[in-house]
Amino acid sequence: MRGIPLAVDRGILERVEFIRLDYVDAGGLSGFLLISGRLKEGGDDISYDFISTISSHPIGD
Repeated sequence: MRGIPLAVDRGILERVEFIRLDYVDAGGLSGFLLISGRLKEGGDDISYDFISTISSHPIGD
């Protein structure tokens, strides 16, 4: 299993065959979006976990 920051490698999501989204609350107004997927490279299946920090601040703050 290899972790890749989502913000660094967004293009890889276009080749993912399966995606599972899980939101992990980090308290307050922020949390983490965990995206798990599987893609093929050279005929081999490789599993990836992507973690990106997201926040939900109101517009104008």
